[in-house]
Amino acid sequence: MKQVSVIISTYTADVSGVCSALYELGGMVVIHDPSGCNSTYNTHDEPRWYDQDSLVFISGLSEIDAIMGNDEKFIDDIVRAAKDLSPRFIALVRTPVPMMIGTDFEAIRDIIAQETGLPVFYFATNGMHSYVQGAGMALEAVARSMVAEPPERTVELADASLSRPPRRKINLLGVTPLDFSINGTLSSMRAFFEAHDCEIISTFAMGSSPEEIARAGEAEVNVVVSSVGLPAAKTLREQFGTPYVVGMPMEPFADELLACLEEARRDGVCRAAYHEEDAGQDNPSAARQSVRTEASAAAPVYLIGEAVISQSLARAVSESYGCRTKVLCPLETEKELLEEGLCLSVDSEEEIAEILADAAGIIADPMYEPICPEGVPFYPLPHEAFSGRIYRKQIPDLTDVRFLARWMEENGLSEGRFSRTEMLVGEEGMRRLREARVAVFGVGGVGGYVVEALARSGVGAFDLIDNDRVNRSNLNRQIIATEATIGRKKVEVMRERILSINPDASVTMHPCFYLPEKADEFDFSSYSYVVDAIDTVTAKIDIIMQAQKAGVPVISCMGAGNKLDPSRFEVTDIYKTSVCPLAKVMRRELKKRGVKKLKVVYSREEAIKTGSRTPGSIAFVPSVAGLTAAGEVVKDLLTGVGECAGSKGANRPEELRCQEGANRPQEP
Repeated sequence: MKQVSVIISTYTADVSGVCSALYELGGMVVIHDPSGCNSTYNTHDEPRWYDQDSLVFISGLSEIDAIMGNDEKFIDDIVRAAKDLSPRFIALVRTPVPMMIGTDFEAIRDIIAQETGLPVFYFATNGMHSYVQGAGMALEAVARSMVAEPPERTVELADASLSRPPRRKINLLGVTPLDFSINGTLSSMRAFFEAHDCEIISTFAMGSSPEEIARAGEAEVNVVVSSVGLPAAKTLREQFGTPYVVGMPMEPFADELLACLEEARRDGVCRAAYHEEDAGQDNPSAARQSVRTEASAAAPVYLIGEAVISQSLARAVSESYGCRTKVLCPLETEKELLEEGLCLSVDSEEEIAEILADAAGIIADPMYEPICPEGVPFYPLPHEAFSGRIYRKQIPDLTDVRFLARWMEENGLSEGRFSRTEMLVGEEGMRRLREARVAVFGVGGVGGYVVEALARSGVGAFDLIDNDRVNRSNLNRQIIATEATIGRKKVEVMRERILSINPDASVTMHPCFYLPEKADEFDFSSYSYVVDAIDTVTAKIDIIMQAQKAGVPVISCMGAGNKLDPSRFEVTDIYKTSVCPLAKVMRRELKKRGVKKLKVVYSREEAIKTGSRTPGSIAFVPSVAGLTAAGEVVKDLLTGVGECAGSKGANRPEELRCQEGANRPQEP
């Protein structure tokens, strides 16, 4: 009775595991049962049921047939359906009732195979084991029976004349919706490996055709991404000598998985990437492992779930955030998948509750929460095979490069991207910054630092207006200028910087030189704030006029060239400036147009006479001007200035608004 669950759910049974593994392979799956097993499968365990056709049937075993042993009806129904539907194969799935009455499935299998001429599989499931065993035996049968002998393998050596090494051929084994749901995880996994020079031959058995499965023997390495894939990996090892590695690609643990994959390709040795002794020695994460902090004395954060995914996630959490992690695996799992000291095999609700008593935190499906100790932080991570469709919409894409950081932040397991800023400005302040849309005209010396500071402050949306490209002469002062970016459009480089700081930001690029006649191409009313960081007078004046006409706050940057003293910058009204030649011209022109006031950043330092028409510059002057302007923008946004003006445009999609112009702006 110890294995009886009184409070928590149970995992998907082996019957559904077989059906899930074979769902997309063109066969006909027949569950020999009165009716319950199929309804459980299609309503709770199969998210593809309504969107993707598959031949999954129930025999409708009646009480009298069960008592009298009427196997002829079962056989005749299957043979007739097979002739009508022409499946690639037939799979017979046992349930508790035929197990108890001793149905001779081997004999039935042989008769059906003889009468149909089709491959027929029998799976000795009984509803008492988990999906890991059922799906595992199904994928093992697929590997043994449906994979063709590959052409003679030749080792591809790197050609020195090529810019990149040959792509590594791999299979992904153990992919079913029971572990990965239907939420983009498979696409992310494929994209990850393809981006790291891998050619994916097939995925067992979601997202691949039977023809792709047949080519699985061509792979150089098999990647086991869940426990379900291990039996197939062993079979392919036995048949073709293909080594396998075990692990899920989750940043930063993915580095170790890739290193293990390459080592297995070279030496043919199978390994689990989350095992300490197997972790690749020629990758950055190996160093992190050797210096992993002795948080081992601290209470651990426990993860509960499937062994491969949970141990991969545990390593990723540990390496990213330095906390001690342990895994509890309540599923039947082969010992080679369990890392000693990291993963404990558990088999009862009572045992899980006892172990969790010393937890610092718990990461598990929400249905585990009722047996978790009070006062211990619980972090929900739904698992399709445990809670079915209940939390399906909350299941994350585990392979998304941003998943771990975002999930840890949302659940309070780590400091967030802007958590230190939030300490100063509060939750409401962060909301205002996040919802703001700021237009920055000119993203060079001064404007580049404005954008940088606003992005790091949490501003949610940007319009970047600049027609220039990064030049070698920009290297001394512009934050976007490096040897690698010379020749590239400044708005493109700046956009990349913003998204590398905050991937959730919205960035609209305008690779053009702002001219008064182009004003109607810009919706000034959609901006929360406008920053003028160019020094072409006609453009500056029109930007200011358009912003004030739209009721949008604007700050204008005066000259930063030919100056050496960053301490002389200040924020003031344009009519209180002195010394600056650009400010003098602006005062005159704005006065003509009836502008009463304008907030500006300017320097009280007299310009140094260099004898050159091109102004001299140095790194610490335009940067201070830009940071000063950004500080003023943030302060105004926090007090609600510009909140109404730009709210409607805060989250517009990225777009390329106007074509590259012929003229180039001169930037401070």
